[in-house]
Amino acid sequence: MANILLSIGIGALIAGIVYILLAKKIEREKSEPEVLRQIRSEVNQMIVELNQTADRNIGLVEQRIETLNHLLERTDRKIKLLQRESDRYSQSLDTYSRMKPKIVKPPAGIGSGPTFFSSHEEGSAPSHKQDNPEKKDRKNMILELFKQGISPDLIASRVNSTVAEVELIISIHEEKEE
Repeated sequence: MANILLSIGIGALIAGIVYILLAKKIEREKSEPEVLRQIRSEVNQMIVELNQTADRNIGLVEQRIETLNHLLERTDRKIKLLQRESDRYSQSLDTYSRMKPKIVKPPAGIGSGPTFFSSHEEGSAPSHKQDNPEKKDRKNMILELFKQGISPDLIASRVNSTVAEVELIISIHEEKEE
């Protein structure tokens, strides 16, 4: 029994020493300077992670801004092209809408009603009464430039007209000469 008591006493003494050592270690770990050191370490680690995340996000935003700028430039070019085509279409539509069919009365005894011819078809007499002097000057200028060998697209830009209108005037003139 003495051995058992001796073993229990030695075990209690060892447990007491371990308890004292652990209590001091826990007390040191919980001391104010150590807690501050741990907090600073964690805060510094969080700052580093935030900086890395911010740098990555800034890079992504800059890349997207660059992509958007490129898309805006392409869109602006397409809008300008569409506007030019729309203007050309409007000018040619305006030109063709100004060309009204002319009523030509058939000779007596042929048909009962008026016949419609466009201004460049056979059988129609050119109507100079409807042309105003401004149109005649423009027409003459177009024909003069064409006789000089200038292409219809350059003529159109010089007289502020559409290529379709210039080509129409030239073709009508050529038909009259034949």
